[in-house]
Amino acid sequence: MAGFGVRFASPRTSVSEIRTRFAVSRRRCHEPGVLLGRKGHRGGWVCRASENNGEQSETPKRRVGSVSVLLLSAGEFGVLSLDTRFRTLIDENVRNLVLASSSEEGRGVARAVSNVFPEFSLAFVGFATALLLIKGPVSVRPRLAISWATIGAAAIAVDVLKTHYQRTRPQLGLTSYAFPSGHTCATTVCCGLALFALLDPVTRSVFGNDDDDAEEKVQPTKKSTTAPHDTFVRIMWIAAIATTGTCRVLGNRHWVSDTAGGAALGTAFLAVALMAIETIEKQTESDASE
Repeated sequence: MAGFGVRFASPRTSVSEIRTRFAVSRRRCHEPGVLLGRKGHRGGWVCRASENNGEQSETPKRRVGSVSVLLLSAGEFGVLSLDTRFRTLIDENVRNLVLASSSEEGRGVARAVSNVFPEFSLAFVGFATALLLIKGPVSVRPRLAISWATIGAAAIAVDVLKTHYQRTRPQLGLTSYAFPSGHTCATTVCCGLALFALLDPVTRSVFGNDDDDAEEKVQPTKKSTTAPHDTFVRIMWIAAIATTGTCRVLGNRHWVSDTAGGAALGTAFLAVALMAIETIEKQTESDASE
């Protein structure tokens, strides 16, 4: 109990007094955090139980919005863009396996499935934008601007890179170029922004805890107003990317290296966007506290 700011009770301390002290310590122990905001903690509640002299303890930074993820993604994209014998061998063997183990109807289903995540995630970003402009606080608007700027920049980059590398698609007769995969890049960027940047403010706007009193803001009473756990969100993001990339390959629309390159390119754009959101929100919070 000492770790929560509650002193050890003497034998004469009543149970109600212990409960009262514990409730007070819990209200003082937590405060609402914002996505990529205070000390990099996403969505949940930043614990101050270990603070010393009024200084908040450090919490782990997000892994997606970091310089290391940006550099690794850029390096992976650079390797995949090279015309190496090893890459060509893998691409051709996978394409031959797809053609030998699937029918044209099955490949058509795979192509249809590959459209689900990029279209759905882009629609969610549009829905979140409309909702937050109407019901959300003014402080969330930088996220919206950065999100749409990132989506536009990624789309332009895909078109430019396709024209630059001019890598033919595995299916003959298609005039558009293959590398990098636009569907996979779109899923990586749009789904990542939806889950990492917009899901939390949308849930808060929908369940409406902005108009509650100060005490309700300090200690939430509804679990639904908090964002999903980081691990679960990352799993959803990775699953969407893997499903889209796999279906593009099974649909004979892309080589394996195309989808991997699209995911790497999208991750790089997403990392830059999340770092920009973190920087702007930290600066806004710092200016407001002064």
